[in-house]
Amino acid sequence: MATGIDKKQHKLLIECIDRLLEGETDPQEWLKRKEELEDRFGELLCAIRQVEQSIVNYKNLYASIRPLAAKAHRRRTRKS
Repeated sequence: MATGIDKKQHKLLIECIDRLLEGETDPQEWLKRKEELEDRFGELLCAIRQVEQSIVNYKNLYASIRPLAAKAHRRRTRKS
């Protein structure tokens, strides 16, 4: 199984790879390409997960800063 993916994602990955390789007639070439595709899809899924985590981190950071920014804005507008 490619690293960093769960069983459901692995099953979908294998189905996708099988569809991509349907026209391949040489069994050795098929196995070689299947392994390459598994590695690449695994890397892609990990990259997607990292982007998702970055988005979550950004949202959490923004949520924690927003009240402070609103408070500072209220202070600035009251002084004017």
